[in-house]
Amino acid sequence: MHLPRLALEVLGPVDATLEYRGGLTVIHTASARAMRRGIHPGMSRATALALWPGLATAPRAPGDEKRRLLELAAWAGRFTPWVRAEPPGLLLLEIRGSLTLFGGAVALVRAVRDGLREQGHAVRTAVAPAPEAGRLLARLRDDAPVLETRQALLAALRAVPLAEAPLPERQRRRLRQCGIRTVGELLRLPRAGLARRFGPALTEWLDRLRGDRPEALEPWTPPPRYRDALDLPLETEESRALLPTAERLLQALMAWLAQRQAAVSVVTLALRHPRRPPTALHLGTRRPTRDAAHLSDLLEIRLERLRLPAPVTGLALEAEPVPPDSPCSLDLLTSRTRTGQPWDTTLERVEARLGPNALKTPAWPADARPEATAAGPSRYRPRAPRPLWLLPAPRPLLHLRHLRRTRGPERIEAGWWAGDEQARDYYLAKDTDGLTVWIFRDLRRKRWYLHGYDTQLAPPPLPERGVAPTVTR
Repeated sequence: MHLPRLALEVLGPVDATLEYRGGLTVIHTASARAMRRGIHPGMSRATALALWPGLATAPRAPGDEKRRLLELAAWAGRFTPWVRAEPPGLLLLEIRGSLTLFGGAVALVRAVRDGLREQGHAVRTAVAPAPEAGRLLARLRDDAPVLETRQALLAALRAVPLAEAPLPERQRRRLRQCGIRTVGELLRLPRAGLARRFGPALTEWLDRLRGDRPEALEPWTPPPRYRDALDLPLETEESRALLPTAERLLQALMAWLAQRQAAVSVVTLALRHPRRPPTALHLGTRRPTRDAAHLSDLLEIRLERLRLPAPVTGLALEAEPVPPDSPCSLDLLTSRTRTGQPWDTTLERVEARLGPNALKTPAWPADARPEATAAGPSRYRPRAPRPLWLLPAPRPLLHLRHLRRTRGPERIEAGWWAGDEQARDYYLAKDTDGLTVWIFRDLRRKRWYLHGYDTQLAPPPLPERGVAPTVTR
């Protein structure tokens, strides 16, 4: 895949990119509109402006070109695991193992072209048995035919102009002086004579072109941890103005994850400021995900609530991939809310709007003591029912209203390993108002305590003093 206008596409609405060459500022890449006005690569900037005074130009950005090429390499991983990026604008895909999956080479190439053009890229493609032939044919003006055999490759190379060959200009000039105008004419010449007159580099290139000399190529592999950054065109103090740039970073992250067949559960977005440390936004999901739209929604909610401490000049995104064997974000049996969204998605949006500590999740630690049930996730699950409201610490039952036991006792003896040995008999009981409370009798101190309420509402305030309890059957 050759991206002939990548230098223009990474810069936005410009008609030509500029580079410094031989002491002059010349045109590096020209748009179709500029070329219709007679502007072409290699022309000096002064000449181009004379032909079109309104020509919009910008200096070439090789760093942005390479970054975008690597993003597209990650995106191309959905078609094959073997992808190689060759700056400034070439991608090699080894597709033999993917032909059956995509229904043949023609269907696969069509899917690649459509995907790149939907992303706003002009693309030329070629399929050939040899990488060097693919590079050459992809740089032609039109998409080359799909060549799956050596015979078809040699037939297609016969008509390729010698001017398109990646040879030194001096060598091309000498070949033209010998009457050679096409690659086919060059292939018909004796190999020994070519090596003697033009050097072994030319014959080695012809061997690679025909596929007679294999190339040892290393594929591009994504880094183990994702990091990417973008500078803003202008610094801003409006948090919502950061969303378009952040979405570009999220889309690149999703392509990177697709290449690795992985997902993320935590994404960190750093907002860079001119003269102070960056502001970090952490986006967390309850399950690993590759849904860029969902992460964008969470980010938009967070940005609405954010007050920027200083102007923002750029964004940096960082994420740790979840291994491929971890649970995916999709679940066939996940229940959904009335809006049609999974519960996890709804809860993540609530947390993004209200803050990370707004929602509480019950956790069962490997400790039978009720005080430890909110300490964190674990494998312990009690057999008996537990109240929804647990007091920070048990309160002595000195004077309280009449209680009637409804369930119990549940004996809990634990804590000796931590120096806090407990022996308690727990009961569920109802008071005269019908409120269910959780009480226990300390078997060592021979005293009664209130420990929780079995209610979904906030419990009533406790009186300081009252009547000693009478527990009845």
